[in-house]
Amino acid sequence: ITISQAVRDDWQDWRKKMEREIKALKKLPPEDQAMLTQNVEQVVKEAEKGEKADPSRIERLLNTLSAMAPDILDVIVTTIKNPLAGIGLVIQKIGEKAKVTKAV
Repeated sequence: ITISQAVRDDWQDWRKKMEREIKALKKLPPEDQAMLTQNVEQVVKEAEKGEKADPSRIERLLNTLSAMAPDILDVIVTTIKNPLAGIGLVIQKIGEKAKVTKAV
C-alpha cells in the first residue's frame, strides 16, 4: 500500500514542526538536538511506509525522543495525530503509552 502525496506532505510538516520544537530546547546541547532531529526523521521515514510501518520501531524512536526531551512529548503526541489516520492512531497510542511510562 502506498500513501498519498498529501499524507507525505503532512508528515513533512510534522517533521518541520518537531525540528522547530527541538531547536527551541536551548538547554539541550547541539549534539543531543541533532540526535533528536535524526529520530524525528526516522519516525517520518517509518510512518511513510503506511501499513508496512513497524510500530515497535516507531515506539522506540518516540521513547528516545520523550526520554531526551520530555518537554516536547505532549507536542509529539498532539501533533502526530494529524498526519495519518491509520498509522497516526497507532502512534497516538504509543505516545499515550510513553506518557504513562514517564508518569510512573
